Amino acid sequence: MLKQRLFTICLLAAIVSLGNLAYSQALITSHPHSKGISLPIRSHEVSIEIQEQAAVTTIDQVFYNPGDSRIEGTYLLAVPKDASISSFKMKMNGEDIKGELLGKKEADKIYQDIVRKLKDPGILSFYGCGIIRARVFPIEPKSTQKITIRYEEMLDYDRGVCSYQYALASDKLNKQPIEFVKVSAKISSNSPIKNIYSPSHDIKVNKSSNFEASIKYSDENVTPEQDFQLIFSVSPDAVGLNLLTYKEKDEDGFFLLLAAPNIAKKKDSVAKNVIFVLDKSGSMQKDNKIKQAKDALEFCIRSLNEKDHFALVSFSDEIETLSEITKVKQDKIDDICGKLQKIDASGGTNINDALQTAFALLPEGDKPSYIIFLTDGLPTVGVRDAKQILENAKDSNKTKCRVFTFGVGFDVNTLLLDQLSQTNKGLSTYVKPDQDIEVSVSSLYSKISDPVLADLKLDFDDVSTSKIYPRELPDLFSGSQLVVLGRYEKGADSLVSLSGKADGEKKRFKDEFSFTRSDTRSDFIPRLWAARRIGYLMNEIRINGKNKELVQEIVDLSKRFGILTEFTSFLVTDAPIAIQPVAPAVRARENLRSLGYATSNMSLGLKQSSGKEAVANSEIMQEQLQNADSLSVQNWFYKYGADNKKEVQRIQGVRYAGQQAFFNQENSWVSTKYDANQKTIQVKPFSAAYFQLADLSPDVSAILALGENVSFVRNDIMVQIDEKGLDELSETQIKELR
Repeated sequence: MLKQRLFTICLLAAIVSLGNLAYSQALITSHPHSKGISLPIRSHEVSIEIQEQAAVTTIDQVFYNPGDSRIEGTYLLAVPKDASISSFKMKMNGEDIKGELLGKKEADKIYQDIVRKLKDPGILSFYGCGIIRARVFPIEPKSTQKITIRYEEMLDYDRGVCSYQYALASDKLNKQPIEFVKVSAKISSNSPIKNIYSPSHDIKVNKSSNFEASIKYSDENVTPEQDFQLIFSVSPDAVGLNLLTYKEKDEDGFFLLLAAPNIAKKKDSVAKNVIFVLDKSGSMQKDNKIKQAKDALEFCIRSLNEKDHFALVSFSDEIETLSEITKVKQDKIDDICGKLQKIDASGGTNINDALQTAFALLPEGDKPSYIIFLTDGLPTVGVRDAKQILENAKDSNKTKCRVFTFGVGFDVNTLLLDQLSQTNKGLSTYVKPDQDIEVSVSSLYSKISDPVLADLKLDFDDVSTSKIYPRELPDLFSGSQLVVLGRYEKGADSLVSLSGKADGEKKRFKDEFSFTRSDTRSDFIPRLWAARRIGYLMNEIRINGKNKELVQEIVDLSKRFGILTEFTSFLVTDAPIAIQPVAPAVRARENLRSLGYATSNMSLGLKQSSGKEAVANSEIMQEQLQNADSLSVQNWFYKYGADNKKEVQRIQGVRYAGQQAFFNQENSWVSTKYDANQKTIQVKPFSAAYFQLADLSPDVSAILALGENVSFVRNDIMVQIDEKGLDELSETQIKELR
C-alpha cells in the first residue's frame, strides 16, 4: 500500500532525429531545439474504487503517433518520496509490460537531464519524486497505443476525513489538449458517508445510499491545469460536520466547514409548503415556452411528498389562484395538473401582485415554505419599480419563505430576480432560449424537494470568526451539503455547532475541532475563500454602485490569489493571452476574444437590467456567491453571441503556484508580491543554481515549473530567472532562501 498519496505523471513521448531517423528513449515535450514530438493523448480516464481507506486507481490512456515511422518511448509514473508500493500492474494494448521503480536520487537526475536537454521546466512540478519507468515499443505510425496502469494506496485519514489526490495536471506537459478526460470514483464505507467534496474540480455526486456514493468529472479538448483532489468524510451522526483549516503563523486563518445529512427515506421527509407561480403573459407563447414551463411545474407537483401542502398561481396582467393551499392527495394533484395544462399565454406581466398573492397563501407555522417563481419578462403592469417590488416582498414574507426564481430568456430583470432570491434565502436560475425549461426547473426542484434543516445557524464558541460565506446560510436538503468558508483569528480547540429546525423542532449538531495555529497543508482553502469574498464584493457593487474601497479590496484579493476580475484584467493586457481550448461542441458556437470579460460599466444602483449581458453578469454572481467551491471555476467568464447561445472563455494570463499569484507580463511570469525595493538574486536557467532552487522546497519547484522566465519572492528576497544570473548559489544565499 502507499503510505502517502500517489501523484502521477502519465507521459508517453518519443524524439525523432531528423538526420538518420534513429529513435531514442526520453520523457520529453515538444521543443524546437530537440526536433522532438510529444505524442498527443486521445483520452485519459481514471477510475478509482475506495473502500474505507483503501483506494485502487486504474488509469487508461490512449496515445497517438501522428508520424510516418515506428517509434519507441518511455512511460514514466512519478511517486512521492518515501512512498511504498505493494504492487502495480502495467499493460500495453492489453499485454503486460515490465516497469522498474527508481528512487528519488536517480529520479532527480532524470528530471534534471530532461529539463536541461529540452529547456522546458514543466517537469519540475514533480521534482523530488521517485519514478516508475517502463519502455514502450513499438508505437506504430498513424496508430494509437493504450497504456493501462493499476495501483493501490492507503488514503490519509484524520478525524473522519479521507483525502485522495491524482496528478491530472501532469497532462499539461504534453503541450497539446487532451481530447477526452474523465475521472470517476466509487466510494463505499461501513460508516455513513457524509461530505463528498472536490476543491479542485466541479464534480457530480450521486449518493445511492448512506454507505455508497459515486462521483464523476469529465471534459473534452482540455489541458488540465490542476491535480484532481477528492475529500470525503464518514460519520454516524445525523448531520456530519467536518472542518479543514489553513493558517500561516502571523496571519488570520482560513477555514472550510462541510456539513451533510444522511439520505432521508421518503417517509421521513420533512413536511413543507410550496407555492408554484407561473408567468402566463403573452411573451410565453414564443418558442413554446409556456408548454415547457407547464410540463416543468407538473413534474414538480407530482414530485411532492404526502406530508406537503401546495398551491398554484398563474399571472399575466391579472392574477389567478388555481388552487388555494391544499394537502397533497392524488385526486387533488390530478385536478390541479389538469388546470395547469389548460393555461394559455396572453397579457402583460404583473410581478408585484403575483408575489403578493403567493405570500398571502402561505399559512403561519413552523413548516419550511418555498415559492417557485417562473417568469420570462420585465414588470409591465402594476408596480414596476424594482426597489418597491422588493420592499413589498420583504414586508409580505411573514413566514420566512424561501424564494427560488427562474428567469426564462434574456428579457428579465436580473437584478430584481437575484435580489428577490438572495434576500429570501433562495437561488436565481436563468434558462436561455436554447435551453430546456423543464430540465432546468425539475433539476433544481429535485435538489430542494426534501429539506432536512431550515433556518441554519453556526456557532464557533471559543474562536473569533469573520467574513463567512455564504452570508445567509441556505437550508440543508437530503443528498446535498453545506460548504462554508471564512476567516478566524487565534487558533484554538473549539466546539462548533450547527442548529436549525426540522418539522418544527429545533435541532443542534455539534463537534469539537482544532482551529490550527499554524498549518498550510490545505493550501486550496484561501483561494476558495477569496473567490467567495470577491463574489460578495462584486455583487455589492453591482447592486449599489461602484465604491472605491470595495474595488480596491477586489484588486488586492485578485492580485494576491490569482483570481482574475473585471478590475484586474489590466494586469495581463500587455501580453498575449492563451485561450483554453474548449469542447468541440461548444467551440463551434464560440467567438473567443483575446482578453477578458465582456461587460459594460457596472450598474450604478438597483435598476432594470435585462438582456444577454445582464444574464451573464447574474450567472457570474451566482457562480461566485454560491458555487465557488472548486478552483476550476475561478477564472471562467461568460458572454453571449448573436445566436443567443452561451460562449465560454477562460483567461490563461494568470497562474497560482507556491502560494503566490503570477501574471503574464511580456512572456514572463511575475509574482504579484514583486517589490522593486526587495533584495534580488538572479539565477541562470537550467544551471546548478537553478536546481539548487528546486531543491529548496516543493513550492519553489512548482513556481519554476511555470516557465523559463519567472520572478518570485522567497523569504522577502526577489528571485529572478535570467540568462545573466548566477551559475551556482553560495551557502549563504541558500541559507537566506531556505
